[in-house]
Amino acid sequence: MTVAIPRAIRDGRRAGAAMLLALALGMIAANSSLSDGYAFLHHNPLRLGLAELQIEAPLIDWINQGLLTVFFFQIGLHTNQEITTGVLASPCTAAVPAAAALGGMILPAAVYTLFNFSDPVALNGWAIPIATDIVLVLGLMSLFGGRVAPGVIAFITATAIFDDLGAVIVIALFYGEVAAVWPVAVIIAGLLTLFALNRCRYAHLAPYLLAGAVLWTGLIATGLEGAAAGAVVGLSLPLSSFQPHTVTSTMRRISPIALFFVVPMFAFFNGGVPLDLAQPR
Repeated sequence: MTVAIPRAIRDGRRAGAAMLLALALGMIAANSSLSDGYAFLHHNPLRLGLAELQIEAPLIDWINQGLLTVFFFQIGLHTNQEITTGVLASPCTAAVPAAAALGGMILPAAVYTLFNFSDPVALNGWAIPIATDIVLVLGLMSLFGGRVAPGVIAFITATAIFDDLGAVIVIALFYGEVAAVWPVAVIIAGLLTLFALNRCRYAHLAPYLLAGAVLWTGLIATGLEGAAAGAVVGLSLPLSSFQPHTVTSTMRRISPIALFFVVPMFAFFNGGVPLDLAQPR
Protein backbone atom coordinates (compact mmCIF):
# COMPACT_ATOMS: atom_id res chain seq x y z
CA MET A 1 0.00 0.00 0.00
CA THR A 2 1.37 3.37 -0.99
CA VAL A 3 1.73 5.72 1.97
CA ALA A 4 -0.37 8.83 1.49
CA ILE A 5 1.44 11.97 0.45
CA PRO A 6 1.68 14.36 3.42
CA ARG A 7 -0.95 17.07 3.64
CA ALA A 8 1.77 19.72 3.48
CA ILE A 9 2.80 18.31 0.09
CA ARG A 10 -0.75 18.02 -1.24
CA ASP A 11 -1.56 21.53 -0.17
CA GLY A 12 1.86 22.76 -1.21
CA ARG A 13 0.81 26.23 -2.29
CA ARG A 14 1.08 27.41 1.30
CA ALA A 15 4.62 26.06 1.58
CA GLY A 16 5.63 27.67 -1.71
CA ALA A 17 4.06 30.97 -0.71
CA ALA A 18 5.89 30.87 2.64
CA MET A 19 9.19 30.31 0.83
CA LEU A 20 8.61 33.19 -1.61
CA LEU A 21 7.55 35.48 1.26
CA ALA A 22 10.74 34.60 3.16
CA LEU A 23 12.82 35.30 0.04
CA ALA A 24 11.17 38.68 -0.35
CA LEU A 25 11.67 39.55 3.31
CA GLY A 26 15.33 38.55 3.03
CA MET A 27 15.80 40.85 0.04
CA ILE A 28 14.07 43.70 1.87
CA ALA A 29 16.15 43.18 5.01
CA ALA A 30 19.41 43.11 3.02
CA ASN A 31 18.58 46.27 1.09
CA SER A 32 17.03 48.53 3.71
CA SER A 33 17.89 50.17 6.99
CA LEU A 34 17.75 46.67 8.49
CA SER A 35 20.79 45.54 6.50
CA ASP A 36 23.27 45.90 9.37
CA GLY A 37 21.13 43.81 11.70
CA TYR A 38 20.50 41.27 8.95
CA ALA A 39 24.24 40.96 8.25
CA PHE A 40 24.95 40.61 11.98
CA LEU A 41 22.47 37.74 12.31
CA HIS A 42 23.72 36.21 9.09
CA HIS A 43 27.37 36.04 10.18
CA ASN A 44 27.05 36.02 13.97
CA PRO A 45 28.95 33.00 15.42
CA LEU A 46 26.79 30.55 17.31
CA ARG A 47 28.40 28.07 19.72
CA LEU A 48 26.89 24.68 20.52
CA GLY A 49 28.33 21.93 22.65
CA LEU A 50 30.39 21.69 25.82
CA ALA A 51 34.07 22.50 26.45
CA GLU A 52 36.36 20.87 23.89
CA LEU A 53 33.41 19.43 21.98
CA GLN A 54 32.00 22.89 21.36
CA ILE A 55 31.38 23.85 17.73
CA GLU A 56 31.33 27.47 16.62
CA ALA A 57 29.97 28.55 13.24
CA PRO A 58 27.97 31.44 11.73
CA LEU A 59 24.20 31.20 12.00
CA ILE A 60 23.92 30.74 8.22
CA ASP A 61 26.03 27.56 8.46
CA TRP A 62 23.86 26.15 11.25
CA ILE A 63 20.83 26.71 9.03
CA ASN A 64 22.35 25.34 5.81
CA GLN A 65 24.16 22.40 7.41
CA GLY A 66 21.99 21.80 10.46
CA LEU A 67 18.34 22.76 10.05
CA LEU A 68 18.35 21.82 6.37
CA THR A 69 19.12 18.24 7.38
CA VAL A 70 15.49 17.96 8.52
CA PHE A 71 14.26 19.01 5.07
CA PHE A 72 16.62 16.58 3.34
CA PHE A 73 15.40 13.77 5.60
CA GLN A 74 11.81 14.58 4.71
CA ILE A 75 12.40 14.50 0.95
CA GLY A 76 14.63 11.43 1.28
CA LEU A 77 11.85 9.62 3.12
CA HIS A 78 9.25 10.76 0.59
CA THR A 79 11.42 9.55 -2.31
CA ASN A 80 11.98 6.26 -0.46
CA GLN A 81 8.21 5.82 -0.31
CA GLU A 82 7.90 6.28 -4.05
CA ILE A 83 10.80 3.92 -4.73
CA THR A 84 9.38 1.28 -2.37
CA THR A 85 5.66 1.30 -3.16
CA GLY A 86 5.00 4.29 -5.41
CA VAL A 87 5.51 5.41 -8.98
CA LEU A 88 9.27 4.72 -8.84
CA ALA A 89 8.91 1.14 -7.55
CA SER A 90 9.99 -0.36 -10.86
CA PRO A 91 13.81 -0.53 -11.25
CA CYS A 92 13.52 0.79 -14.79
CA THR A 93 11.38 3.70 -13.63
CA ALA A 94 13.70 4.47 -10.72
CA ALA A 95 16.65 4.57 -13.12
CA VAL A 96 15.08 7.47 -15.04
CA PRO A 97 15.62 10.19 -12.38
CA ALA A 98 19.11 8.81 -11.72
CA ALA A 99 19.93 9.14 -15.42
CA ALA A 100 18.35 12.60 -15.51
CA ALA A 101 20.49 13.67 -12.54
CA LEU A 102 23.62 12.33 -14.24
CA GLY A 103 22.80 14.27 -17.39
CA GLY A 104 22.04 17.34 -15.29
CA MET A 105 25.54 17.11 -13.85
CA ILE A 106 27.48 16.32 -17.02
CA LEU A 107 25.90 18.92 -19.33
CA PRO A 108 26.40 22.02 -17.09
CA ALA A 109 29.97 20.92 -16.32
CA ALA A 110 30.65 20.46 -20.05
CA VAL A 111 29.23 23.89 -20.92
CA TYR A 112 31.25 25.54 -18.14
CA THR A 113 34.41 23.79 -19.32
CA LEU A 114 33.78 24.82 -22.92
CA PHE A 115 33.49 28.51 -22.03
CA ASN A 116 36.44 28.50 -19.61
CA PHE A 117 38.81 26.11 -21.35
CA SER A 118 41.39 28.82 -22.03
CA ASP A 119 41.45 30.04 -18.40
CA PRO A 120 43.23 27.52 -16.15
CA VAL A 121 42.11 29.29 -12.96
CA ALA A 122 38.45 29.50 -13.91
CA LEU A 123 38.57 25.94 -15.23
CA ASN A 124 39.08 24.68 -11.68
CA GLY A 125 35.46 25.64 -10.95
CA TRP A 126 33.99 23.17 -13.44
CA ALA A 127 31.98 21.44 -10.69
CA ILE A 128 30.23 24.63 -9.55
CA PRO A 129 27.16 24.36 -11.85
CA ILE A 130 26.44 20.66 -11.30
CA ALA A 131 24.46 20.98 -8.05
CA THR A 132 20.73 21.64 -8.00
CA ASP A 133 19.25 23.89 -5.32
CA ILE A 134 16.70 21.30 -4.26
CA VAL A 135 15.06 23.60 -1.70
CA LEU A 136 14.12 26.22 -4.28
CA VAL A 137 13.16 23.59 -6.88
CA LEU A 138 10.67 21.86 -4.61
CA GLY A 139 9.48 25.15 -3.16
CA LEU A 140 8.57 26.42 -6.61
CA MET A 141 7.01 23.07 -7.54
CA SER A 142 4.79 23.23 -4.46
CA LEU A 143 3.19 26.42 -5.77
CA PHE A 144 1.32 24.31 -8.32
CA GLY A 145 -0.35 22.32 -5.52
CA GLY A 146 -2.65 19.57 -6.76
CA ARG A 147 -2.15 20.52 -10.40
CA VAL A 148 1.10 18.53 -10.48
CA ALA A 149 0.78 14.74 -10.44
CA PRO A 150 2.47 12.97 -7.50
CA GLY A 151 4.59 11.02 -9.97
CA VAL A 152 6.02 14.24 -11.41
CA ILE A 153 6.84 15.56 -7.94
CA ALA A 154 8.46 12.21 -7.05
CA PHE A 155 10.52 12.27 -10.26
CA ILE A 156 11.77 15.82 -9.69
CA THR A 157 12.45 15.11 -6.02
CA ALA A 158 14.42 11.96 -6.80
CA THR A 159 16.35 13.70 -9.59
CA ALA A 160 17.28 16.60 -7.30
CA ILE A 161 18.37 14.23 -4.50
CA PHE A 162 20.53 12.13 -6.85
CA ASP A 163 21.98 15.33 -8.28
CA ASP A 164 22.86 16.72 -4.85
CA LEU A 165 24.39 13.45 -3.66
CA GLY A 166 26.36 13.24 -6.90
CA ALA A 167 27.63 16.77 -6.35
CA VAL A 168 28.79 15.81 -2.84
CA ILE A 169 30.70 12.84 -4.29
CA VAL A 170 32.33 15.04 -6.94
CA ILE A 171 33.39 17.60 -4.34
CA ALA A 172 34.76 14.83 -2.12
CA LEU A 173 36.79 13.30 -4.96
CA PHE A 174 38.10 16.44 -6.66
CA TYR A 175 37.98 19.24 -4.09
CA GLY A 176 38.11 17.60 -0.68
CA GLU A 177 41.12 18.33 1.50
CA VAL A 178 41.05 16.05 4.53
CA ALA A 179 43.65 17.00 7.12
CA ALA A 180 43.15 13.77 9.09
CA VAL A 181 41.96 10.24 8.47
CA TRP A 182 39.30 10.23 11.17
CA PRO A 183 36.62 12.22 9.28
CA VAL A 184 36.68 9.68 6.45
CA ALA A 185 36.52 6.86 8.98
CA VAL A 186 33.50 8.51 10.61
CA ILE A 187 31.73 8.82 7.24
CA ILE A 188 32.44 5.18 6.42
CA ALA A 189 31.23 4.10 9.87
CA GLY A 190 27.97 6.02 9.44
CA LEU A 191 27.33 4.61 5.96
CA LEU A 192 28.17 1.03 6.96
CA THR A 193 25.89 1.26 9.99
CA LEU A 194 23.00 2.52 7.86
CA PHE A 195 23.65 -0.24 5.32
CA ALA A 196 23.74 -2.91 8.04
CA LEU A 197 20.52 -1.64 9.63
CA ASN A 198 18.83 -1.65 6.23
CA ARG A 199 19.99 -5.17 5.39
CA CYS A 200 18.79 -6.42 8.79
CA ARG A 201 15.43 -4.75 8.12
CA TYR A 202 15.65 -3.10 11.54
CA ALA A 203 12.33 -1.34 12.13
CA HIS A 204 13.16 1.28 14.76
CA LEU A 205 13.98 4.84 13.75
CA ALA A 206 16.38 5.83 16.57
CA PRO A 207 19.44 3.81 15.39
CA TYR A 208 19.11 5.26 11.87
CA LEU A 209 19.05 8.78 13.27
CA LEU A 210 22.10 8.04 15.42
CA ALA A 211 24.00 6.65 12.44
CA GLY A 212 22.90 9.69 10.46
CA ALA A 213 24.32 11.96 13.16
CA VAL A 214 27.65 10.12 12.84
CA LEU A 215 27.55 10.54 9.06
CA TRP A 216 26.67 14.24 9.44
CA THR A 217 29.64 14.75 11.76
CA GLY A 218 32.02 13.18 9.26
CA LEU A 219 30.67 15.19 6.34
CA ILE A 220 30.98 18.45 8.28
CA ALA A 221 34.53 17.57 9.37
CA THR A 222 35.56 17.08 5.74
CA GLY A 223 33.91 20.31 4.59
CA LEU A 224 31.21 18.52 2.60
CA GLU A 225 27.44 19.07 2.57
CA GLY A 226 26.36 17.85 6.00
CA ALA A 227 22.66 18.25 5.23
CA ALA A 228 22.95 15.45 2.65
CA ALA A 229 23.10 13.02 5.58
CA GLY A 230 19.39 13.61 6.09
CA ALA A 231 18.57 12.37 2.59
CA VAL A 232 20.82 9.32 3.04
CA VAL A 233 19.01 8.38 6.26
CA GLY A 234 15.59 8.86 4.66
CA LEU A 235 16.57 6.67 1.71
CA SER A 236 18.12 3.97 3.93
CA LEU A 237 14.98 3.15 5.92
CA PRO A 238 13.46 -0.28 5.00
CA LEU A 239 9.92 1.07 4.84
CA SER A 240 8.34 -2.31 4.18
CA SER A 241 9.52 -3.41 7.63
CA PHE A 242 7.94 -0.43 9.39
CA GLN A 243 4.30 -0.20 10.34
CA PRO A 244 2.52 2.03 7.78
CA HIS A 245 1.10 4.23 10.52
CA THR A 246 4.61 4.79 11.89
CA VAL A 247 5.87 6.15 8.56
CA THR A 248 2.74 8.23 8.06
CA SER A 249 2.98 9.68 11.57
CA THR A 250 6.65 10.51 11.08
CA MET A 251 5.93 12.31 7.82
CA ARG A 252 3.05 14.26 9.34
CA ARG A 253 5.29 15.47 12.13
CA ILE A 254 8.31 16.32 9.98
CA SER A 255 6.67 17.88 6.92
CA PRO A 256 5.22 20.99 8.61
CA ILE A 257 8.55 21.65 10.36
CA ALA A 258 10.54 21.16 7.16
CA LEU A 259 8.25 23.09 4.82
CA PHE A 260 6.96 25.87 7.03
CA PHE A 261 9.98 26.54 9.27
CA VAL A 262 13.21 25.12 7.82
CA VAL A 263 12.62 26.15 4.20
CA PRO A 264 11.49 29.73 5.01
CA MET A 265 14.49 30.13 7.34
CA PHE A 266 16.77 28.89 4.56
CA ALA A 267 15.15 31.22 2.03
CA PHE A 268 15.25 34.26 4.33
CA PHE A 269 18.94 33.96 5.21
CA ASN A 270 20.11 32.85 1.75
CA GLY A 271 17.89 35.13 -0.32
CA GLY A 272 19.08 38.43 1.12
CA VAL A 273 21.37 39.54 -1.70
CA PRO A 274 22.56 43.15 -1.32
CA LEU A 275 21.91 45.17 -4.45
CA ASP A 276 23.92 48.23 -5.43
CA LEU A 277 21.13 50.54 -6.53
CA ALA A 278 23.22 53.69 -6.54
CA GLN A 279 22.89 55.63 -9.77
CA PRO A 280 26.16 56.22 -11.68
CA ARG A 281 27.30 59.79 -11.65
